[in-house]
Amino acid sequence: YIKYFNAQRFNRGHHALFVVAANQVWLDVVKPDLMEQWQTFMKATPLFMGIFANGPIFNNQRLEHLEGREILWRRMLGTSMMPNDEDLFGFIPHSFTSLVDYFDYILSTPFYFSVRDGKGFKLRDPNLTYRDFFFGGEVAAEWFDGKIFTVTPAVEDFFGLQQKTFPHVR
Repeated sequence: YIKYFNAQRFNRGHHALFVVAANQVWLDVVKPDLMEQWQTFMKATPLFMGIFANGPIFNNQRLEHLEGREILWRRMLGTSMMPNDEDLFGFIPHSFTSLVDYFDYILSTPFYFSVRDGKGFKLRDPNLTYRDFFFGGEVAAEWFDGKIFTVTPAVEDFFGLQQKTFPHVR
């Protein structure tokens, strides 16, 4: 994934993905409290980043910022050849009122990639969103090795959706 797909997508900085590994915390929250808990974590994210941030050192040199991982992501996404890639990562632009509101936001982001039978693919049209993909029927796609095919959305694409967007709280 990093060597093939991101090297094609980002003209520089894709190598940063090798060093921005993260630990993710999964919390079980009862469904009625989900959005309230989510809003709390969204507001607390800057505090968590300040306490648990990746260090400000990269290639044995100090970065100009306190949090190295954030800067590396921003540099990489800032060089993307695809429109709206910067929307895949970072702080959410607004608070969500419901899970439906959250998925509406996620479905409006650009299609990043998906996997079938253990092989990654991307859509031929880089302007398509996840909404376009899920509700558009058959779509022209390309395996990471460059071979062209036609893909129809499947349940597995939806279940993998959160693995292909990178908001600070999800």
